[in-house]
Amino acid sequence: CLLGISKPRLLRMMQIGFLVSLPIQSYEERNGEQNVPVVVECDELSFRFCAEGRAFYKNARVEELDADIGDICSIISDLEGAIMRDVEGRIVRYVPDVLTWCDAVAEL
Repeated sequence: CLLGISKPRLLRMMQIGFLVSLPIQSYEERNGEQNVPVVVECDELSFRFCAEGRAFYKNARVEELDADIGDICSIISDLEGAIMRDVEGRIVRYVPDVLTWCDAVAEL
């Protein structure tokens, strides 16, 4: 189905997952609307949306990537936040001592 289609791309969008992106080859008039993109129709691809001159699709492989990898950036971001809150909690315990040391050094 994708043979002969130039410049396909695989990308990942936050909260949408992995997508196959193909350039929009042409536009047509449909139901009185001008410049409606003509999207590739194929049993292997499920059309999702168009943006910036490209049409975005899902297929079995990208669904597999979504299931295996998922929204990895969100998972990493959540873990980073948890680590930073833990570090902050550990540091806050020493704030009174640090302030006391600062006052002592300032008097020198």
